[in-house]
Amino acid sequence: MSKRIDYADLLAVQLNATKIPHTREFRFHITRLWRADFCLVNKVLVEVDGGNRMAIIHKGRAVAVGSHTKDSDYEKLNWAALLGYRVLRFSPNQVKSGEALQFIDRILDDSQSKGAVQHELLPESSSHGEKNLRKMLASC
Repeated sequence: MSKRIDYADLLAVQLNATKIPHTREFRFHITRLWRADFCLVNKVLVEVDGGNRMAIIHKGRAVAVGSHTKDSDYEKLNWAALLGYRVLRFSPNQVKSGEALQFIDRILDDSQSKGAVQHELLPESSSHGEKNLRKMLASC
């Protein structure tokens, strides 16, 4: 018997337990409706692969439903990079095993030790965030 699990929800629980600040369903583009599963400090976006963030547990193993190989998925991630975000992608198995959380913790430690400036996590409706995004788009 298979059951559906939202591994983005599991990663949110892990991030909350380790007190890593994050914003869920972060809209990073002003004109497109794209959202990343998470936005962390230092402009790090996190995507959990598997269908619409869904996976099926089959024989004790997380199996992704759907694929992230459509051109629109690549376009979304490329735009995030163009806007200055670092994008991390994880499989359901990486979230389940804790590997995703370990990697996130490591990348945040590395960026903070190099003196990176932390950006404020803004809600999607913030006009301040939209103004900054417009400036970034205009400079592209």
